[in-house]
Amino acid sequence: MEELTPAVNGNNVDIGQKKAGGEYLVMLPLTADEELAVKEASTNCVCVTFLDFPKVLKKGETATAIVYFELDKPAKFNFELKLKTDKKDLIYKLSGETIAEGNAKKATAAPIQAINPVFLQRSPVDAEDALYMTVEKALKERVALKFVDIRPAAEFNECCIKDSMNLPVSLLKANPTFKDAGIVLVDKGFYSEKMENACRELRKAGFEKTFILKGGLNAWIRNAGSFAGTKKDAEQMKMISPAELLLTRKFREVLFVGCDAERPDAYLFPTLVPSGEAAGKITAKTQIVLVSSSSGDATDKVQAKLPGSSSVFILDGGARNYRDFLAESTVMLNRGKFAQQSKLKNCGGCP
Repeated sequence: MEELTPAVNGNNVDIGQKKAGGEYLVMLPLTADEELAVKEASTNCVCVTFLDFPKVLKKGETATAIVYFELDKPAKFNFELKLKTDKKDLIYKLSGETIAEGNAKKATAAPIQAINPVFLQRSPVDAEDALYMTVEKALKERVALKFVDIRPAAEFNECCIKDSMNLPVSLLKANPTFKDAGIVLVDKGFYSEKMENACRELRKAGFEKTFILKGGLNAWIRNAGSFAGTKKDAEQMKMISPAELLLTRKFREVLFVGCDAERPDAYLFPTLVPSGEAAGKITAKTQIVLVSSSSGDATDKVQAKLPGSSSVFILDGGARNYRDFLAESTVMLNRGKFAQQSKLKNCGGCP
């Protein structure tokens, strides 16, 4: 996989000659003469996909979109890349040529064409700091706080913070006696729109001292907070399923760390960093997802080297399981027809 940062001349992006059968990430620099809110990113060909794009383009500032493409055979191409904003469409022409070189690309079980682009695209957002309470602060103020775990009862019964209660947000909201209490919402701990919305909803309803436990049960256990459950149950808190990852991966603070010498398919994790480079990218807000090419067995050594204060999750089943899950979800979404992809035609230079 090769990362390219081309110069943009007007709306033209020329990347020259590249070998056929390779995977390429084009780091597309974006500028605007006025502030624009990006609503959608699309392309005109199944060979190229937007993976990452900013939600807002600020006047005079440069932002970056990540575009993935691969061509199995030698061909000239001229892709159209479109960003739909609240005021106008920004259209770029990505051109170049792939040439024969080396061995042909090996076939994959679920190529990018089998996955609906909506499952691959990421328009990153920031977690809202004011909604969160750190584990360190929660441990210091524990006596004055009520820990409310909003996970399903079956998950709560397997492993939970000692003396916490298990209540859905709707029942908590219906109990006015909690309005003056310091409430800490608990789940497994991955950044989640669901948790942020629940916290905002409770504050709006008068529960003004409500916070989300930053890093959730994962960070609590990692920082030696007391919990009810076995060591095996605690280990399970580190696992994040493909479905959970799909729902929550868009937060900017999530760092994907590769645990193998070979990088998984670039279209799945365009911002993934090798384990040796992870330490320099970790901040107080970072949540780490360890990605292996298979079942995740390679994650143990990497995990041991990470700061104890970090929230560390392991992708259950590894990259292959995630890729297969996205392909299966595409079939379910389109009832066996890749509707969105089928609307796209070859760019004219495609083999």
